[in-house]
Amino acid sequence: MTELQEYGFQLVYKPGNTQKNVDTLSQRPDHAQGEEDNKNQTLLKEEVFRQLTTAEGEFWREIEKAEEFIEEEIKEVVER
Repeated sequence: MTELQEYGFQLVYKPGNTQKNVDTLSQRPDHAQGEEDNKNQTLLKEEVFRQLTTAEGEFWREIEKAEEFIEEEIKEVVER
């Protein structure tokens, strides 16, 4: 997730009625309809995601603590 933050992109919603040509092309009868899309997929257990989220959250809490410490140090120096 943090890797995505390095990119400056923006998601823009486009209503379906503005994409008629694209929709028509994607629904051709000779194209796969997605029935077998998830065949041979490996799913990760939910616990893995909780651990990643917890570890990442802890990382950002440590960053916030460091930022607060730096801000306090700067305030003290400026006040002197």
